[in-house]
Amino acid sequence: MWYYNIDGSYILTGLKRIFSNHLGSITFAAMLIAIVSSARQSAENRSRQNQGAAAICYCLVACLFKIIEDLL
Repeated sequence: MWYYNIDGSYILTGLKRIFSNHLGSITFAAMLIAIVSSARQSAENRSRQNQGAAAICYCLVACLFKIIEDLL
């Protein structure tokens, strides 16, 4: 397509493709990051409030969510 579109604006065509084709992927990734971040924050807050075995479980969950968040 780029070969035959010599007179067109490449910048505007690129921006149009970003918003029409890739905006859903960006939105989905942002949603995943938001869900993992909020779950990690919740697990960290609960681990501060609880004592004993529950605190250890919440700490492990928080660490797991931190690893997943770093991968995203």
